[in-house]
Amino acid sequence: EYVGGNVEDKLLGKWFLKEVSYEKLINKVLFHLWDSIFSRNKEPLKELVYGKEEKKTEKKEIVTFGDFVNAFDDNFENILERNECKQNQQTNGNTSDEQTDTKENSD
Repeated sequence: EYVGGNVEDKLLGKWFLKEVSYEKLINKVLFHLWDSIFSRNKEPLKELVYGKEEKKTEKKEIVTFGDFVNAFDDNFENILERNECKQNQQTNGNTSDEQTDTKENSD
């Protein structure tokens, strides 16, 4: 839940996505996430880039916008794979909690 203002101020509209190159579009969206959406807490951005499962020692610190962009670029394939897995689980009606419950009940 968004706290701290009008949620509509945080939405991306067609004015934001004018005719721009793919690279500029990605940079605009990443900067919007960095500066507007997660300006106070960068932890969700670390989870986006590295996933929740990664060991803390494998995570590089994300302090600047440049750190975020580099980490996003370096981990883009992993981000897509995690997102695809989540979508497949949702499509199949399974969440990680349901899968855990099923495993525990079968033991």
